Amino acid sequence: MKNASKHLLFCLLLLAAAGNIYAEKKTFTREYTYRASDADSKITAEKIASDEMQKILLREIGTFIISEQQITVQGNEQDYLENIVAITAGIVEMKVLEANFDHYPIYYIKAAMTVDLDDVNRRIDDVLNDKQKTKELEEERKKRREAEAETAKLKRETEKQLKQIANERDAAKRALEEERLKAAYQQQVVNTATTANAAKEQNHEGYRYEMQKDYAEAAVWYRKSAVQGNYAPAQYNLGLLYEFGYGVKRSKEEAKFWYRAAAAQGIFEAGERLKKL
Repeated sequence: MKNASKHLLFCLLLLAAAGNIYAEKKTFTREYTYRASDADSKITAEKIASDEMQKILLREIGTFIISEQQITVQGNEQDYLENIVAITAGIVEMKVLEANFDHYPIYYIKAAMTVDLDDVNRRIDDVLNDKQKTKELEEERKKRREAEAETAKLKRETEKQLKQIANERDAAKRALEEERLKAAYQQQVVNTATTANAAKEQNHEGYRYEMQKDYAEAAVWYRKSAVQGNYAPAQYNLGLLYEFGYGVKRSKEEAKFWYRAAAAQGIFEAGERLKKL
């Protein structure tokens, strides 16, 4: 009887340990170097390197989750991984540990992401089990790829044109054209590499409509900011609309989803609202 009890206790401990695998936080740390071209400025080099560093870390987290859960992926495995990456990007913040341009043209960055794997897994289940949210993820991923492809194309064209005007005899004209080409490319990098400002503007637009009591239109703008920019204030605002049914069909589950996303990014009020649902 004692042996049976010990065996049962051992099994329970194993189950408890297995259940806590994803309750623990795990930190992923990586380094990345970017070689700036003649078309780059310090700002564009920093943004491109930071963006690439984030992608590397998010893909590593996604691969780890798939591996640890031993997920059998139905359909395209790369698309599934990209969906996990997109979801994780909305709830995990990258912390830059070190970055410098000391060895120009090499920009060096070291960064880390600390994730609560249990929370990430819940979020993944929430999104991937919702066809509408999955569709939004796929649309956003497509837009991001198109923007990145356009940036890469513009960079190639800019570098080619810079070489072509290098032999221009008129120094003033050459300098002016070089600045024009660099400015166009660098603006494209800024527009592609960061969506923070756009997300803030979209959230502000949503707030403007909310103040006019046009809640349906407010929800449209909050959603754009929340999905495309992973903007925490917009996620919280969208959660409020769903909790009280302003401009959208009242849904406790939707409210929880957006509150959880906002709380994961540090919105204290979102966590408080979540406790009350």
